[in-house]
Amino acid sequence: MTEIEEAVLGVRVVRAFGQEETETGRLHHQLRDMFSSRVRAIRLRAPFFASLMAGPQIGQVLILALGGVMVITGQVTVGVFLAFVSYLTVLAGRARTIGMILTNLPQCQAAVERIGEILDL
Repeated sequence: MTEIEEAVLGVRVVRAFGQEETETGRLHHQLRDMFSSRVRAIRLRAPFFASLMAGPQIGQVLILALGGVMVITGQVTVGVFLAFVSYLTVLAGRARTIGMILTNLPQCQAAVERIGEILDL
């Protein structure tokens, strides 16, 4: 990221010495490196994120199946089952939100450190 800032700030100097093509090539190379590191980070986080998203969904399916059987056999009324499923839906939404926060936490931490560095300058 520092290289991009330097490239943007040094545009006048680069133009003055006629090095636009060299600097453009260097900037493209750095952008490709940054993009590949971003893709790598996403690939590393994907299994963790997927398991956090799939866990509540699988639990919800199991509860729906078990509750359906209990309603059919008369152990639970339909109203109690629907209330429980609505509570479960809210809980699954909260779990999904917490999962998203946990997967984005390292990226947020790096962003806060970067903002601190910029403010120190």
